[in-house]
Amino acid sequence: MQWSRRGEAIVAVREEQTERLGVQLYRRVTPRQSILVAAGMFEDGITVVRPSIPDRHPDISPEKLRARIRQRMLPRGLAEQATAARDEDGPQ
Repeated sequence: MQWSRRGEAIVAVREEQTERLGVQLYRRVTPRQSILVAAGMFEDGITVVRPSIPDRHPDISPEKLRARIRQRMLPRGLAEQATAARDEDGPQ
């Protein structure tokens, strides 16, 4: 990978051979592996998001913290559905 300066931004310029190799590797990944990678990325996102919320809201309750994480991590419609489903089941 090479780096190129465009205006004020520095962007990665991918080489065609590297790009082709990456595509070949992704095509070999099983559905299970894809799900595991996606789940790991989601968990990493939560790890990054979780500590930023109490920084802004130091007195936040654990329940509200979970709700804020859902709001930050999930698409709006899905976050609302997850919150509604949780409310129907009652607090855990």
